[in-house]
Amino acid sequence: MRRALADNLRLDNADIPWSPPKVLPSSADLREGIATLKELLTPAPRPHILFCYGTLLSSFEPNVKAEPAKAQMRAEAWIEATGDIPADLWTLATKEALRSFKFMPRPVEIRALIDNRLTERRNFLARAERMLSVSGPKDAPFVEDTEEVKLRTILKWKKAANKWAEAAPLEIRLAKLEGREPESWVLDGGARNMSPVISDRPPLPEPSPRMRAATLRAAARNHEKDRPAYAALLNRQADLIDPPTIPAGSHAHPAAPVPAQADAEPVYDAGADE
Repeated sequence: MRRALADNLRLDNADIPWSPPKVLPSSADLREGIATLKELLTPAPRPHILFCYGTLLSSFEPNVKAEPAKAQMRAEAWIEATGDIPADLWTLATKEALRSFKFMPRPVEIRALIDNRLTERRNFLARAERMLSVSGPKDAPFVEDTEEVKLRTILKWKKAANKWAEAAPLEIRLAKLEGREPESWVLDGGARNMSPVISDRPPLPEPSPRMRAATLRAAARNHEKDRPAYAALLNRQADLIDPPTIPAGSHAHPAAPVPAQADAEPVYDAGADE
């Protein structure tokens, strides 16, 4: 960006006019640079000017006593003469004057200290705006896709992924918007490599009592250490669903049944193990 803004050979050579480079920065970079340059050219606020002016006055004329009306007029004259100087350049000029001057500077001398920098910023801004104007057509305003375009795009990806059950209602909606009949693969109820409609698929089989009981017992083992009461509850419910087999000749007695239905689901009791 800075390379594109600089003069071809020498920045301070008035005999060599600046011209836009053949390869321009992107529009986004130019807009960002323009915003930054405008911020750098923002005039210093009145309190900042008065602070810098007061610093110079107290340093170079500490013993000069002026009438309030005359002091106010002098301060207003300084603000009028230097009001376009940005805050950072005002600070820079104040520091340079304190280092280099023996007597209280005039506004024209303050301006001379930062004139080159201020001119450079203004030139850079004008050049950036010129490059943006010749960088190409303006960015087209955002135009949202129509419903037909959205449906056509989604339908294309659904068909490419072989998700025909999801593509069918999209095709019907698109055909209605375009004033035509749906394609044959929808009207014929399917085509080669098409998946069956989800509603026509057989339901998943219910897990057997033994599988449900095994799931409960596995969950009980996970809670034996941290929630023993809850683990015992899960084991009892598993025994109700699929009672354990007692080996032949064993004198063990089954545990007293818990009054609950055989297909009861596990109840998560947060205070069961307290």
